[in-house]
Amino acid sequence: MLVFVGIAYTLYGIWKMILVEKVQMRLKGDPPGGLASLTAFLLDQRTYRRILLAVTTSYAIIYSFLSGTLVFQPSIRFSETYLVDIPSAVVIPIYGAPGQIPRLVIYLTENLGFLLVPLNLVLLIGISLLVGWNAVFGIYAYRHLPRGDGRRSTGVGVGAMVGLFTGCPTCAGLLLASMLGSGAASAATALASLQTLLIGLAIPILFVTPILLSRKIVGPVLDSCRLAVREKPGNKH
Repeated sequence: MLVFVGIAYTLYGIWKMILVEKVQMRLKGDPPGGLASLTAFLLDQRTYRRILLAVTTSYAIIYSFLSGTLVFQPSIRFSETYLVDIPSAVVIPIYGAPGQIPRLVIYLTENLGFLLVPLNLVLLIGISLLVGWNAVFGIYAYRHLPRGDGRRSTGVGVGAMVGLFTGCPTCAGLLLASMLGSGAASAATALASLQTLLIGLAIPILFVTPILLSRKIVGPVLDSCRLAVREKPGNKH
């Protein structure tokens, strides 16, 4: 419950920060000049809100499958195999590392359920939102900046790929091994011990990329805002 409440309050706090930045820009009439105000400026536009929602949701679904959070097993019936009611939820108080216990299992249907591990749940929401946030900046940069200035958006793809391995390195590795061939299967299990390192790589990449892009984006945004003010009907300046 603490994990759920903590995630909810964090998301609420981030949304309130964006709203405050948006209100301040409207009251003062100032164009965006930093990372927070630029985020508010972009998310104030319906197109980029939809991009954020679509990318975040899509990545979360992919991450859920690779991390084992979303479980679909058509070959078995949960009620017969695990002797549980459908639908139902069971808390498993097992021993394990911090962040890995306790685990909540939710049986939705006979073949579909959720295995909620605290650390994986935090990573699922956090990394998915970071990827969506990066996508908003990357798409805006691709649309409005010269090709050379928008190349740093490639960090979005790098961070997203690394992020897939943070929830369940072995699961993601085995999936890639099945696509690349059996020769890569032996390396998949070795990724299991690298979860902390992968988390340490993915999150900084997904944070740094928008910061680098914002420095390139702010200039064109300021110019477009000034142009809009000059072209406003009745404006003599």
